[in-house]
Parts: sequence; structure tokens; C-alpha cells
Amino acid sequence: MRCLFFRMACPWGSNCFTTAHRRAGVLGLMLGLVLIPANAESISGTVEFAEIHRLNVGVSGEVASVSVREGDQVLAGTLLMALGDTVYKAEVEAETAQMAWREALRQEALRSWERDNVLFEEGSLSAVELDLSRIARLRVEADYQHSVARHAASLSRLNRSRIVAPEAGIVLEQNVNPGERINIEIYTGPAMVFASSNLVVRARITNGAANLPLPGQPIQLDFADKSIMGSLQSVVPGVNGDDTVVTVTTADTLPPPGSSVQLHF
Repeated sequence: MRCLFFRMACPWGSNCFTTAHRRAGVLGLMLGLVLIPANAESISGTVEFAEIHRLNVGVSGEVASVSVREGDQVLAGTLLMALGDTVYKAEVEAETAQMAWREALRQEALRSWERDNVLFEEGSLSAVELDLSRIARLRVEADYQHSVARHAASLSRLNRSRIVAPEAGIVLEQNVNPGERINIEIYTGPAMVFASSNLVVRARITNGAANLPLPGQPIQLDFADKSIMGSLQSVVPGVNGDDTVVTVTTADTLPPPGSSVQLHF
């Protein structure tokens, strides 16, 4: 079996098999015409979401808020849910203060090192004393870098206590509610299932049953009483008998997910 993914993008144009047909297709695109050869392949496909994300928090805690419901459409970056973050915010504040202190010590150690170099050049400081000053500066630098890493880790924990929309799309499932406790050691989730707002048409073809279109070729899509044009975005060959995946984009509106679409190329 080979499978086709179609993501729609072009409102006109068509797919051709021969060189002459391809040239005619290019001319048709330039003139805004639709040219479908009489011997065009035809296969059935189904409209699906382009991407489906299974979302979980990355730390344990009690669910403090759920900002969306199933079916809500949101923009990228929208907060979907959050755990209680008092502890995580306190960690960030503490590590921020610690990092600022370490930075001050780092700057002072650098100034001391520079002064000691001047004294050494003047003959007022021995080589051993200068080396001890260098070691002290390196120790302070190491402490500062460790503080930077701890601060980054605390920010990461705070961010992982929340789920935000990875892109514009729709909430398909909401599996947690405020007050519930999530233990990431045993929780399998997902807390949320989220789908991209972009739609694709997926079709499956038996190996050798049809000629596969090439990326960039126009595809005609028919559904209900409407016909629109799309452009083949990619072809991912199947392995070990799996379907080949082809994606088509369109500037036109596709029917809802689950709808059947006839593809001609």
C-alpha cells in the first residue's frame, strides 16, 4: 500500500503526465486556467488535521487552571492549562537573585585579576600570588556559570508546568480538570489533544495501482458540488509495505475533517 497526504495551496492549475501536458499545465497556471488531462488518475481521500499534538506538562503538581474547553479554537501561544506554580516561581526568583549575586562576585574577581596583573608587571606581586589570583577568578567564574545553569533549569520547570498551544488550532480533548494532581512518574496522559488549524487530504493507493504525482504538480479536488485546485507539497514513500504519504496545500477552504474528497491528477 502507498498513501497520499494532500495539503491545499493553489486555486487553479492541474496535473499532467506527459511533457506536453506539463507545459500546457504551466501555461494554464500562468493564464489562470484549469487543464485536467482526459486520462487523469482519480483517487479518493479523506480530510484530516495536518498535525495532531498530544500535550502534557513536564513536571508534577496540582492542576490550577484549565483555560479552554473541547472544541475551542485558539491562537499559537495561548495558555491551555497550568499547574499551581507558586513553588516554581519561588525557585525562579531565588535563582535569579543568586545569579545576580554571582555576577557581582564575577565582576569583582575580574577587576581584582586585572589589578593583580598590573602589580605583577610592576614587580609588587609574585608569580605564585598572581597564579592564586587567577585560580580565585576561575573559581568565581565556575560558580557563576553553575548559577546560570540552575536559573535556566528553574525557568524550564516553570514553563513545563504549563501547556500552551503550539500553533493556531483547535482543542480536541481536555483530559484534566482543576484540582486534579498529576504525577509525571505515572501519568501517561495526554492532558490535552490539540490539532492544527491546517487541514490535509490523505489518500491511500495500492503499490503500482496509480501513478504518483510529483511535488509541485497541481491537484484537482472534488467534494459535494465544489471543485478546487491544490498543489502537491510533498511525497513520502512508504517502507515495508506502508502507504506513501503525499501532502497538498490550497488557498481554498476544505470541508470539515472526515469529509471525503476525490483527487484528480
